[in-house]
Amino acid sequence: MNDPDHSFGRARGASSSVGETGAAVPRARFLRPETDLRPRRRTARKDRNPSDQAAGPNWRGIRAYRIPSEEMQEFNYHVRQTRGELLFARCWLLVVGQSESWIFPADSRAMKIDLHREGIRVVEYSQSDAGQLAKIANALGIFWYCVGDRDDGENNTKTKLMEHLDGAKEEDRMIFPYEKIEVNLLSNWYEEVYEELMPRQNKDRIESTPGQPNYWSEYAKNFPPKRKTRAAAAAAAVEMETQDEDQITNEIRDILDKVKSLARGS
Repeated sequence: MNDPDHSFGRARGASSSVGETGAAVPRARFLRPETDLRPRRRTARKDRNPSDQAAGPNWRGIRAYRIPSEEMQEFNYHVRQTRGELLFARCWLLVVGQSESWIFPADSRAMKIDLHREGIRVVEYSQSDAGQLAKIANALGIFWYCVGDRDDGENNTKTKLMEHLDGAKEEDRMIFPYEKIEVNLLSNWYEEVYEELMPRQNKDRIESTPGQPNYWSEYAKNFPPKRKTRAAAAAAAVEMETQDEDQITNEIRDILDKVKSLARGS
């Protein structure tokens, strides 16, 4: 699907194998791995940035974006080599890890949100750096929204992201809605999915009892780390099979509504 508001093409006057017209490249598969991105620009139709005093109050038009040279290595490693389609997104949903990468797409289908059509891409940052990804998204004119855990790593992640708000409000770029996504799912109807994968000896280590405020937090901490992704995949499968919007937690529902709004520029 061609997107009239987002494309990737050659900067005027730069040499290119695409041709002398500098035509925009409409699909990610046309951006070959050996393509030199330094002379390339990503064009996007954007509203006026509130911090841009030079533009008029009703400014809206086409802007050209490029990847800063100092970020090229990071970009090549985390984005270009594995997920070239990220270049053509309208919004990146930055998530902690694999569990979220299963859950959010599944819940979006239950909510009848077509992530591909909306131009939304789910991007893990546990093996990368949320701040660097936010910086690259800004450089390319792509909206981003980061979902983090409310744990010991929150302050570190938030500090990195705050450096790249680029004139946006904090609430439009990040949220830390739950301790862990496993705790969020466990406390909202998914305990049976996790119970099937919880070893008896691990469960016996839980000191609190069901119904106490910290029970699901302890449960998640004692759940085998290697099984978390498998459990999340099973939970996602439930969503995909039932397509029941009522099974989506309020936190996840709000996040998906938010990124859909950002992708639509509203």
